[in-house]
Amino acid sequence: MPLGEPPKSARSKPALGRKSPLGEKRANHHPTVKPIKLMSYLITLGSREGDIILDPFIGSGTTAIAAVMTGRHYIGYETDREYVRIANSRLSEVQLQLL
Repeated sequence: MPLGEPPKSARSKPALGRKSPLGEKRANHHPTVKPIKLMSYLITLGSREGDIILDPFIGSGTTAIAAVMTGRHYIGYETDREYVRIANSRLSEVQLQLL
């Protein structure tokens, strides 16, 4: 994916040890990206393999990626075309890895 402008933040400095510091351009520039490991854990707490996970605000696709990685299906909605592009790119990469 091409690099995009970083998300806006009220913080002036990135957190210590952060892999993608604030202020730097990055491929996934959604402002509230969640860890895939966290979303995978939450999905396994509330669903079974084969279930459908609904994400009404899919953003950059982290919940959908976690759903695929844990054997679930997903439905996601997003109104921002740029975030849809990011989510589709991330999902395509994960689905190729799982083949």
